[in-house]
Amino acid sequence: MMKKRVTIEYRFDSPLSGYAAGEVRLTADTAGGYTLCWADDEKSLDGWFAVASMHLKAGDSGVFRFGERVAIPVGATRLITLCDGAKVAACPIPTEKRLPYSETDRCCRFGALADVHIDLENGGRNIYFVNAESNFKRALKVCKHHDADFIVIAGDMITNATGSDAEWQRYRRIIADSGYTKPIYEAIGNHETRFASYGNCTLESEIGSFITNTGLDEAPATIASGKPYFEITEPRTGDHFLFMALEAGYNPAAADNFSDAQMEWVEGLIADYSGDGHRIFLIQHAPIMGYGAGDDPRHPAYSGSLHADERFRNNLRFKRLIEAHREIIWLSGHTHVDLRDDVNFSDESGSSCRMFHIPAVAGTTRLAYDAAGKRRLDRTFYDDATQGYLVDLYPDAAILCGVNFFHNKRYPAYTYIV
Repeated sequence: MMKKRVTIEYRFDSPLSGYAAGEVRLTADTAGGYTLCWADDEKSLDGWFAVASMHLKAGDSGVFRFGERVAIPVGATRLITLCDGAKVAACPIPTEKRLPYSETDRCCRFGALADVHIDLENGGRNIYFVNAESNFKRALKVCKHHDADFIVIAGDMITNATGSDAEWQRYRRIIADSGYTKPIYEAIGNHETRFASYGNCTLESEIGSFITNTGLDEAPATIASGKPYFEITEPRTGDHFLFMALEAGYNPAAADNFSDAQMEWVEGLIADYSGDGHRIFLIQHAPIMGYGAGDDPRHPAYSGSLHADERFRNNLRFKRLIEAHREIIWLSGHTHVDLRDDVNFSDESGSSCRMFHIPAVAGTTRLAYDAAGKRRLDRTFYDDATQGYLVDLYPDAAILCGVNFFHNKRYPAYTYIV
């Protein structure tokens, strides 16, 4: 029998099924490096990163905390501890705490991406988004591998510093070559209209280019309307997906980003759908400055988020909408902040909708501090810094699994339940 070297205690914060929130304590009898993993009855779950790793001296304890919205993975029955690759302890998950579904109960799965940033600046020899194309290929491959029924992209499919046409062509070619043949639905971000700020084109023509080069919902009426915002209803679940558009140009921080017509459209749909028993997903590219998910809300590091105050009437109208309808699940992009900075979920302590920021496919950024102690973004592009979500829809739960597309693995601490 293996000599016991560590014990595991798991104290849950909530009795709700599927919620991992709580404290895990490892206490070592023997010094060593210990790794905590989700497992089924036989072994650690395939395709998941470790929950945590820690080095403990004999007699020491180490603690890991799961956040309030973190999910217990479907199929997980235990937390196990490994030392030198061998299991040394296990902690069963009570049956009543496990999510009461199996993979066969899943109604639908979709990929949630953002900030693809196909970039042909300087003839493709750009210094920004250097891994954009390879990472987009990886993201599509992962979505195909996991049999995603469709993909949503929360804006910035292209970078658009020298004109959009060639980048849209490259974007579409990568999709065509990927073998992913199911629908892809995109929301317009700020980069789709970037060239209008200093090129020989107009904001209207840039929005028109987005409409021409993306799928929208493929309905003739939507395309004929000439509007970059649209909706789909997922046929298996009846869930509603509303795709909003940034309509005011390249810098969301300096503009009122939504037209009156768009706000009337989205307010009307949400009023119609609220309370009908189906989920409402809102895909809108830019977070709100100092609010919600995607940045440090107390000391924002990203200067380009939208301002929701009296200067910008419809930005404020948007903020009031998501506060009035807390059932909304809002998926944003824009700031690129890595899941590991743990700022990519917020509901403003229950006063707003459920806000999930999608890190960048092209390359994530990390929150850091400058020499003066001020919040900043570390924009170093690493090969494996590419993230998004695989979202699984069950009859009464949505599981948003944070995924690293380079490694094709899921993050236990950044997999959320709604």
